[in-house]
Parts: sequence; structure tokens; C-alpha cells
Amino acid sequence: MTIVEDDASEQTILEIEVRGKRGVGYCKSTTGAVRPFELLKARLRPSRAYEARSDNEPDTTASKSEELRLPKPTDLIFPKMAA
Repeated sequence: MTIVEDDASEQTILEIEVRGKRGVGYCKSTTGAVRPFELLKARLRPSRAYEARSDNEPDTTASKSEELRLPKPTDLIFPKMAA
């Protein structure tokens, strides 16, 4: 996702890259989607959200303090976190 200035409407929007069977396509968001996206990008998250964990490995992160970090450009906005 990229924040861009839309030439047609002259408003700030998100340009979303969508990958499908036939290649890459682009979608445009509404102007109201920009601020929530910026807030999600700026939110600190636990490092464990991005680490691979095997199904047999116990989740011991609850007992130790978790490191928080900003997401990298390649990280998912909504990572799948184990409960």
C-alpha cells in the first residue's frame, strides 16, 4: 500500500497493490482510509507476531516481557498471532 495524491479527485488516498492469478492490479481507497492506515503502520507490535513458530513449540512469551518494534515495510498489517 502506498499513500498517493489522486490526480482525478486531488485528494490523498491509498493505492493498494493486489496480487492475483493474472498478475498485479491496483485499487484505490477512499480518503477516509489514509489516517487509520498511518496509525496501524506507526503502532508498536510484539516481535513474536512476525516470528515463525512450530506447532509443537509451547508459547512461552506470556511469562517473559515482550520486545515491541515498528513493522517493517514487508510485514503484514494484520499478522496472524497464535492465541
